[in-house]
Amino acid sequence: MTMHGYIRAIKKSGQDGPFIEIDKPEITIGRSQECDIRVHLPKVSRLHASINVEGDKVWLFNASKNPIKVKTSGKTILLLRSKRHALSDMDEFVIYERLFRYEGSYFLCFLGEYIIN
Repeated sequence: MTMHGYIRAIKKSGQDGPFIEIDKPEITIGRSQECDIRVHLPKVSRLHASINVEGDKVWLFNASKNPIKVKTSGKTILLLRSKRHALSDMDEFVIYERLFRYEGSYFLCFLGEYIIN
């Protein structure tokens, strides 16, 4: 499958943290050991959210009863349960107290080099 960008964790200091490539149709986020991205906080659902690839779009889906705060294009929206949001490059979202950023089409990092699309 083609890579569709990254989901990057943002450290509490605001610095970039580790990332996971979006290289399969679904990336799961939650407390469960089966999740691709694990968030070790008791208020996070076992399956809290997922990142889904459909064609050339990357979607954030909320599987939790708790809303997910998404910062996109200078505004903040609340993504409610069973709703999804088409991610744009550099959108940020919060899973409980953990901040993540979607790094998609603007630049992809490969082996330490930045490729500008």
